[in-house]
Amino acid sequence: MADIASPIKTLGAFPAIDPTVPQAATADQIADGETKVSMTVGERVSLAGIAVSAVRPDVGFVPVFLDEPFAFVAAVDASLKPVLGSDLKGSLIAPPTDPNINLPAGKIPVFADENVLSAEQVDGTYRVIFGVAIDGTLITQPAVVTIAPIFLDEPWLVADVDAAMGVISGVMKDGTPYPRAAIPEQVWMPYIDAAGNVAVLSETRSVRVAKPQGTLRSAAAISAGGIVSWADDQGGARPELRKFNVSGSASVPSAITRLVMIPQMGQSNGIGSGGYPSVTRTPVRPARAFMFNGGARVVQGDATLNNWEQGSANNNGQSRSILDRQILTLTDLFEADVLVSAQSNWYGETSLSGAAWSMTPTLASNIGLLMATFAIGGASLSQQMPGSPMYKNVIRAVERAKALCDMAGIVLEVPAVLWNQGEADRNGNTETYRTNWRALQAALTTDINAITGGVGEVVIVFDQNASWTQSRATGDLPAAQLAEAIANPTKFQVVMPQYILSYRTDGIHTDNVSIRKRGEYEGRALGKIRAAQQAATPLTAITGGALIVTGVVAEGAALTISTSAASQLVIDTTAVTDPGQYGLRVFDAAGNEIALSDIAVSGVSQITATLASALTSGTSYFLGVADKGTVGAKAGPTTGPRSCFRDSSTDVGSDGAPLFNWASVQQFQIQ
Repeated sequence: MADIASPIKTLGAFPAIDPTVPQAATADQIADGETKVSMTVGERVSLAGIAVSAVRPDVGFVPVFLDEPFAFVAAVDASLKPVLGSDLKGSLIAPPTDPNINLPAGKIPVFADENVLSAEQVDGTYRVIFGVAIDGTLITQPAVVTIAPIFLDEPWLVADVDAAMGVISGVMKDGTPYPRAAIPEQVWMPYIDAAGNVAVLSETRSVRVAKPQGTLRSAAAISAGGIVSWADDQGGARPELRKFNVSGSASVPSAITRLVMIPQMGQSNGIGSGGYPSVTRTPVRPARAFMFNGGARVVQGDATLNNWEQGSANNNGQSRSILDRQILTLTDLFEADVLVSAQSNWYGETSLSGAAWSMTPTLASNIGLLMATFAIGGASLSQQMPGSPMYKNVIRAVERAKALCDMAGIVLEVPAVLWNQGEADRNGNTETYRTNWRALQAALTTDINAITGGVGEVVIVFDQNASWTQSRATGDLPAAQLAEAIANPTKFQVVMPQYILSYRTDGIHTDNVSIRKRGEYEGRALGKIRAAQQAATPLTAITGGALIVTGVVAEGAALTISTSAASQLVIDTTAVTDPGQYGLRVFDAAGNEIALSDIAVSGVSQITATLASALTSGTSYFLGVADKGTVGAKAGPTTGPRSCFRDSSTDVGSDGAPLFNWASVQQFQIQ
C-alpha cells in the first residue's frame, strides 16, 4: 500500500461507522451521509484487499462533504452550493457559466489557492485548522470561531479529539452527543421537580439541570443521544430553546474529582479586546484546565455578531445572553482570535490561560480548573449587578458547571470571581461604587453558594486599571477599590496595578503579551487565596501578594512609609520610568501638594523621604502612590500614572521573566 502525505486515521478512529460498509484497513476521509471511504492522495484498500471507492483530486482540490452526495469540491457559489467537483459516483460537477464562483479567501469551505493538499478539520468560518499543505507540512492552528469546529469528513458540530484526531467526545450536527465513555446510568428521564427546576432522573439518582430563567413553555424532552431540551420564555422575541448534554463532562479525566471554577466579570480588558494575536494557542494545562465548548469568552460572538460590547444582542432577543450551545461540554482551555468585522476589532488572548498556568500547579492532582469570562466592553458596575445580563450569564454558567459535575460525580467549587473593571466608572462617586460593589459580592456569594452548596465568601479578586488619565488626573476609583479590599479582605482581594503592563496604541487596552502576563499574576494570587481558604487561614489585604502601604509617620519634615513588602523593596526606574518622586505624593483634602525629596528605601520594606514643609496640625493629609498622572496621557510604564517601587519576588512567569509585585494604586491617610 502506498504511503501518503495526508494525515491517516485507521477505521477504528472513526466512531459510528455503518456496519454494512466494508471495513477498510486505512482511511483518510469518510463521507458523512454514507460512511463511504474516499481519498485525497495515495491508495486505500479494504481488509480483504479489495479497492475501496477512491477519488484522486488534482492539487488544490480538497475533498469536503458539505452535503452527502459530494466526494470533493473545488469551488462553491455565494450560497455555499458546490459548483465544481465530483459526486460520490465519480461524475463531474461542472462550473456554471458565471465566472464569479469563488468567494474571497476565508469565505469558502474549499481551498482552491493550491496551498492545501488535504484537510481534515475546519472551523466555523471554514478555515483549515488541521490538514496538510502542498509542501507536505502539517497545517495546525486554533479555530477562529471555536464554537463549531467541523470535521469535513464527519457530521460533527463540535468535538474533542485525541492526538491522532480521533473523536473522544463531541456533538453531531443534529445535536446528538458522542460520549467518550458511557455514563454509569444508561437511561435518563427528564422531568420538572417540585421546585420547578428541569432535572434528569435515573434508577439511582437525580440531577438538577437548570432553574428556569423565565417561564417554562414546554416539558423537558431527551434525545436518544442524551440532549435534554426545553423551552424557556424570558420575555424576549421568542422563547429560548434550552439544551443540556448529559455527557458534557466526558472530556474531564476520571482522575479529576473536584473542579474549581473561576468566572470573570468586567469590561473589555476582561475579554481580550486588543489581545490579538492570541499567545496561548494550545491547551495551557491539558486535562487540568478547562473551558466551556464556546471558548474562553463564553457569550456568543463571531465575525458578524459581537456580543462583547454594550448594545449588542443575540438572536434570541435576550441582550448578551449565553446560548446553551456555548456551554454544552467542557474542553481543554486555550485562546483563539475572532475578528468582528463590523467594528474592525480583533479579540484574542484573555487573561484566563495565564491564570490557569499559574493556579493549576497550586491544586492537588485530582483537582481541575474551569475558567470562563463573561465581561462586556464598556460595562459599568451598575450594568453587572444582579438582574443584569452579565450577572445572569455568570449564574447560568455556574449552574451548568454544577450540573455537568453532578453527572460525572465531580464536586464543584467556586471560591472567587475575577474582576477587571473600573474604566467606565472612573468619574463616578467612589462611595457609591463601594456600596454597590459590596452588594454585588454578597449576591454572588448567596447565589453561587445556593448552587454549589458552598458556605464561604465568594471573593472578588481584582486588578487596578491605570487608564483613568483618559479623562482625569487622579485615580480615585482604583484607590477606593484597594481601600475596600483593606477594609474587607475576606470579600475583596487586590492582585496588581496595571500600570506595569504594555498597552495598545489607544493607551486603554493591554496588548496580548501583557494580557497573558496579567493572567499569570491573577493565577498566582488565586492560588494563594484559595490555599488560605482551604486552610481556614484568615485572609488579609495582602494574601494575594499585593504590595501596599501599611503605615505612614510624619515627624517634622521626616516621612517614614511602611509597606507590606515580604522581600527587598526596590526603586526600579528601568522597568517603570520615574514620573516624578517615584510616583509618590503628599496632599491635603483640597488637593494641595507638599513636595518630597531624598526618597530612598530603608531596610527591607520601608521608604523614607523629606517633606518640603512640615504637615499642619489639624489638617488631613494623604500619601498618594501611583494615583496621579497627566490628563490625556496613555496608560503604561513610561507614560501613565505609575510608581517605581517593587519587591524582589523570585516568582517567574511562563516566559522566565520575574513576577515582581509593584506598588498598588493607593491613597493612604497620614495619621
